[in-house]
Amino acid sequence: MNTSENKSEQDDFEIFFDVGQIEEQIALANENDSTCYSYVKLGKLYAKAQRYDEAIEYYNQAIQMNPTEKGFHYYRGVAYFQMGESMKAMEDFMIALERDPWNKWDILNFTGTIKLRNGDIPGALNDIEQVLHRNKGLLNDLRISMDEYDILMNYKRLNG
Repeated sequence: MNTSENKSEQDDFEIFFDVGQIEEQIALANENDSTCYSYVKLGKLYAKAQRYDEAIEYYNQAIQMNPTEKGFHYYRGVAYFQMGESMKAMEDFMIALERDPWNKWDILNFTGTIKLRNGDIPGALNDIEQVLHRNKGLLNDLRISMDEYDILMNYKRLNG
């Protein structure tokens, strides 16, 4: 077995182990004063296991308990994005960006991708160019494919 197969099995084991700890985490969440943070932790565990519906349920609970917390909408937005719920993801990303731009570049990467895939090429170009400027032109940090990037660059070339 090669090293990448070993790493993949290790990652699978870690996900299984983490999700196996969920009942314990729920018990901790119920006795902890900062339960909203425990719910986010549980959401992250479910998201890591690609169980996004369940992750969103925990993020919803955290947001309900502390609706002004900066990062909660970001995490839920990522889960919605992974599920293909682009409009719900966009709503959460806009709230996250407004409340705390600590993760502005990653959020713009997501929003640019969503805008492009929903036909808003000018909006996507604006977001993606900001990400590229911040990342000094590194294309490998983008969430869009090279074909999608070519669409943006052709649009820019034609519409200047």
